[in-house]
Amino acid sequence: MRKQNTFVFLFILFIAFGLLSPSTSFANSKKSVQATTSGHYILNEDGTVDHYSFKENSTLSLPKKTRLPFKNVRQITTDGYSIDVLQGNDIWTWETSTSQAIARNLNLQDVHSYTGQTILHNDQTVSIYVEEKVYNTREELTDIKQVIPHGDGAYLLKNDHSLWFADFSFIDWVGVTLTKEPIQNVQHLWSTYSGLFVKKTDGTVWQGISVNEDYIGEHQPLKYRQLKDFSNAIDFTSSYNQTIAVKADGSVWRWGYIGEREVNTPERMETPPVISVGLDDRMTIALTKDGDQLYWKSDGSRVLSANKKEILPVKLPTILYKPQFWNASWPSEGKMQVMTTYGEILLLDEYGQTTGKPKVTGCSFRIGAFNHGLVEVCTTNHKTIYGAIGLSDSTGRLIVSPNYRDLTVVTPKLVTYKTSNGRWGLMDLKRKTIFAPSSTIPIEFDGQSLAKVQTTEGKVGFINTSGKWVIPAKYTRGHYFGDGNVFVESKEKYGIMNARGKWVVTPRYEYVHGFGWGMPYKERKTITVTWNRKERLINTQGKELKASIVLNKLGYSIEGSLQHNRILVSKNGKYGFADQNGKIVVTPSYYGATEYSEHRAIVSKMVKGKRYDQMIDTNGKVISKSYQMIGQIAPGGVPFEDAHGKWGYLDLNGKVIVAATYDWVSNLEDGIGLIQNDERYGYIKVK
Repeated sequence: MRKQNTFVFLFILFIAFGLLSPSTSFANSKKSVQATTSGHYILNEDGTVDHYSFKENSTLSLPKKTRLPFKNVRQITTDGYSIDVLQGNDIWTWETSTSQAIARNLNLQDVHSYTGQTILHNDQTVSIYVEEKVYNTREELTDIKQVIPHGDGAYLLKNDHSLWFADFSFIDWVGVTLTKEPIQNVQHLWSTYSGLFVKKTDGTVWQGISVNEDYIGEHQPLKYRQLKDFSNAIDFTSSYNQTIAVKADGSVWRWGYIGEREVNTPERMETPPVISVGLDDRMTIALTKDGDQLYWKSDGSRVLSANKKEILPVKLPTILYKPQFWNASWPSEGKMQVMTTYGEILLLDEYGQTTGKPKVTGCSFRIGAFNHGLVEVCTTNHKTIYGAIGLSDSTGRLIVSPNYRDLTVVTPKLVTYKTSNGRWGLMDLKRKTIFAPSSTIPIEFDGQSLAKVQTTEGKVGFINTSGKWVIPAKYTRGHYFGDGNVFVESKEKYGIMNARGKWVVTPRYEYVHGFGWGMPYKERKTITVTWNRKERLINTQGKELKASIVLNKLGYSIEGSLQHNRILVSKNGKYGFADQNGKIVVTPSYYGATEYSEHRAIVSKMVKGKRYDQMIDTNGKVISKSYQMIGQIAPGGVPFEDAHGKWGYLDLNGKVIVAATYDWVSNLEDGIGLIQNDERYGYIKVK
């Protein structure tokens, strides 16, 4: 043991002073990257070598960098497990498991390059290195310009552009056996896990594939097929399930299995121009033309820059995940939960990364969305057909174990939960009871300071976040309003109460319409009520708006609240819009209409008995084509369905930004949409 330590010390000492190779030996070194099971190794232009290791099962983050004790390195190669280092004419093996260098002591001369068991010399002859022994085959193997190792042999590219396979598995008995490959005019070779890639002198690229992968015996020539559109390729690399190509313009293309998807047609990644790529089953490193290093997960699409120390922005819209999942949640807070076709539960983010894998079996019927940074997770339970529900954070760490019939996060610190008898209660994240389970409905605050509770007798009241009654459960109905107020019904009349349980307006309204038309409760400032058999628009203090009085006098029905200084109205079964003063700005002529959102509204018209949707601005100008259906307006865009039943997205000017190629798309949440094709789900980021 002492002798070995002494050797390692002397080795490092020699390297430090550059005594193992001439100072000019790195002049031909080229920056390159090699991937192994223990991480990625990069040969720098100054002849040094760095090791990059990534955390297991982590989100996309910068790797740990370690400088190896080498200088003046000309070449590094790998078999996937260890790294061979060519320094001058000396070859060292860096054992990744022990972080030690082992000298091969081959006493070589005139070494041009070293790969696997073959040494290519400067005079274009080849020596074979097998089991600590060098075989002098330089007279036999001549005029070689490139060597690619393969098993117990190597592919040899000769100066006459012919390609041969040298089999030296029985070199002690029969020497080297040469077999000519059935391909001519070969210019360059790349060896990858998925096969041999060959560039011909005419620029075309071909892939060599084994005819029979299970065959054991003499070498069988490969079968070659042309790869179209890759005549300008400069690099190929692959893992066991994915292949990456780099073109001369620096563009990166990949195919194979990418996450849950099988990609047969190469798809381009969105990266700065790249010169070299190293790929393993989990992570990819790319070296750019401007000296940056890029990292991305092999199953993801977002790219992390080492120089900028941030994930690079992408041109929007961009596909985060092509439709591939068995089931998927609605996007929320830039996060998603999915179930793969294999039943695995994954947590994803808006950067195309897997952030966590909760340790639950998953329930195909219950894939919850994120709320206040947590997500409902489900595990199968033999005691109930509903499964058991718990809570996880975005890393997959269980915050609340799945022991509940149902639960939902309602504030950053509170959870409403359902017991086995069907009653709902309120607890904190430490499972301390805030309000005993006695409500027949979920106890949800919806951005308000009060939450509605309904007793087993059907009576409604409201509690605060401390679980205390503010409005006692003695009312027939209750609804949220803006500014923290609520509607309650007493003796068939509605009144308005504030967050202290005091009357703002005593019960007098016969009916309350719309309840905000999908707006968050805390943003609802006006609402339509029926009072004395007339529809009136009131504010949160119960005051009727001027526009309401004017419109009632003119005989218009008020159909919505005041949004962007526009009020949805109707007359004789047709819809239009008035302004905040009650003046008609869009004449009622539409079959249907929505309230304004983002200064846009959707209107419907009938053409030959068929309904079509259009988008209009606040002046009533039509800004989109007619579509079979247009969905909910959001800041990032609007879903639409074309005449063929396919869905895409429009921007707020009515321009198509995502072509209608999907079976269905969701409304956008934080600029992200859920997309579906062939009963599989994915996600797209539009804004």
